Amino acid sequence: MADFYDGETFDSRIDPLKIAYHPATREKLRFTPHLFADYSCPVIANQTLKPLHQYVGPRGETIYDFGQNFAGVVSFELEAQGDETVTISHAEVLRKDGGLDVAPLRSAQARITYHGGHWL
Repeated sequence: MADFYDGETFDSRIDPLKIAYHPATREKLRFTPHLFADYSCPVIANQTLKPLHQYVGPRGETIYDFGQNFAGVVSFELEAQGDETVTISHAEVLRKDGGLDVAPLRSAQARITYHGGHWL
């Protein structure tokens, strides 16, 4: 699963070589869509940010504070043990108790989830 607003889920327990893929089927449309290429400026990395602060939040979670709001892609390395699940939640502001305030995100999940597995 990958979505701009909801984030991404990667499940390493699934062996892509063992997935039974089904071929796409042709669909007879009831209308003729107007298809066109929509080009825009390329997306390029122009800055790499590192957390300014790291601390344990009120629920025991590790919080990395970058000191600013930004749009970007998170890059990280982890060592998962067996069937562990690692979740990274994004937020724009902190609550008064120091935890992540996800209420301003409305329905967006803004979450990366990694499920550790055995087949790797």
